[in-house]
Amino acid sequence: MASNNRVRNRHAHDAAVNASGGYVARAFGELLWPADKLSPLFRAIHPSNIDNDRKRVAAAQISHLVSGWGYASSAISSYLKNAKDEAVHYAYYAELRAALSLYAGSGAHFKEGNNFYILSNGRKKELSNDFKLLKTHTIAWDFWNEWLKRSDAQDLILDGFRLAPSVSLRDLQPVLSLFDASGAVKDWGKDLMQAPYRDRKARNKASYEPDLVQKRLSPLTADDLNFIAALCRLLLPAENGLQDSALFDMSFIQYHLIKTIEDKARVLNENGEGQLEESRLQLIEGICEVTGQSASIMEHLVPAELDQNIIGVFEKAAGTHALADNVLSRAIFLLRLSTISVKKNIVSSGSDVVKEWLLNWLDVSGFIEKDSGIEPFDLFSDFELALDLFFSKIVPEFRLDAWDAESLSSSKIARVDSSLAWSVFS
Repeated sequence: MASNNRVRNRHAHDAAVNASGGYVARAFGELLWPADKLSPLFRAIHPSNIDNDRKRVAAAQISHLVSGWGYASSAISSYLKNAKDEAVHYAYYAELRAALSLYAGSGAHFKEGNNFYILSNGRKKELSNDFKLLKTHTIAWDFWNEWLKRSDAQDLILDGFRLAPSVSLRDLQPVLSLFDASGAVKDWGKDLMQAPYRDRKARNKASYEPDLVQKRLSPLTADDLNFIAALCRLLLPAENGLQDSALFDMSFIQYHLIKTIEDKARVLNENGEGQLEESRLQLIEGICEVTGQSASIMEHLVPAELDQNIIGVFEKAAGTHALADNVLSRAIFLLRLSTISVKKNIVSSGSDVVKEWLLNWLDVSGFIEKDSGIEPFDLFSDFELALDLFFSKIVPEFRLDAWDAESLSSSKIARVDSSLAWSVFS
């Protein structure tokens, strides 16, 4: 068994090193034109055609992304009806689909019995029989740690997450490394990167073990609802000129900046509290020096504190548990990464084929009427209004009458897959 694992790890390593996403981005513009809203984006007509392999991977990246957001929607719906084991089940599949979408963006295609990757010359390299005999779940997480070492995987976070239009996480690295003596930014996510293995076990337990009768029954709490409210609000468009990004992305950076400020304050003063503002101003000064941004802008973007419910989302994502809150937080993190990857490939392709198909998908999914003249980006306002209505009456215990009063709002906030409208069409 150990020998087989070594062989699998070697093949996973080779695939991660040699897979190329360049032809995938190009194939975004070569997929079938969706002549009407029921037309497929991709149809496998000539399996032996080399271009067909590239298109298959490109289509897989989009398909896995859409499906991943659909599973996330089901997870939130389950959570809100107090079926947290069911939420774990769906959130795990959201994670898996997000990962498969990310791999496809890097040129790797994993499907039971058809596992291959695209080389830098555009040709297909099939994985060995060791992989062909494995289930997709096993292959996906065998590949996970190797994929994380790729430069394009790191670029998605460093360049995709931005604090301001011209200030990315990469731009902040010199300052963060200088001020972050404890290595919190560098180490954040180590548990996240190992989480898929725990989450898979949690999904198996939640899905197949009949242990509900052994648990103490309890209603949803205000803390539960505040967590979902924060998670959903993080999907809204960011402000400060970052409407093409989600609030999640900017808050992710702000979370690390605040942690850095707290660490610096503890170094300056054992008690810490009296030094927080001094540490914050020093950090802002460092950011202005390396980015050329004005202090007035950075003082607004580097807050002294962040909403505790938002902090909770990131801490749960990086935590070691595999409860519904943890798995769902990680799923949203991975889905944001895969959304950034797809949008990047859409832009690189210079084609509107994928956006046209996604507009058709929004239509048939009930989010928008394609010919109504409504801009897909504007759908965020309906989602935001639903959030305000639904969570304005959060009470210590969530009872049935709240569902009756806000049933329309609850159905809208559960559809977090609608976030693709303002994430892609911004």
